[in-house]
Amino acid sequence: MKIDRLKVYELLMYHDVVEIECGDINLLKHDFHPDKFSKENKAALKLKEKLPEEIGTKFADLFNEFQDQKTLEARFAKAIDALDAEIHEMDYKKDWIGWTEEFLRKKKEPLINEFPELKEVFEETIAFVRKEGYFDQ
Repeated sequence: MKIDRLKVYELLMYHDVVEIECGDINLLKHDFHPDKFSKENKAALKLKEKLPEEIGTKFADLFNEFQDQKTLEARFAKAIDALDAEIHEMDYKKDWIGWTEEFLRKKKEPLINEFPELKEVFEETIAFVRKEGYFDQ
């Protein structure tokens, strides 16, 4: 499968810019994020209006592509975003209190399974945190 790396970089960059504007909404120990999409959409609109028209249009198009998840690059970017968050949280073992392996698999595997290389990293991460007792707190 051929993925346009530059597009993935752009998708991730513009997605992260929105999270800088509205704040990153972390993975919660429950499934309810009442205003996640609303906050992100408002932040994206605010940012688009601040940019020159050509850049603002590109920004909005890439933000919407990431949100819609219809392209291979958007799904790959979302999978990277999901895996990156999990790896980042390995520095904060106490943040794993209440998380279970089943919970992480439910939230992350649907995003990662399409990409074998990312799936392998995900499985290595799960094995590490299981061995180190992250789920046993």
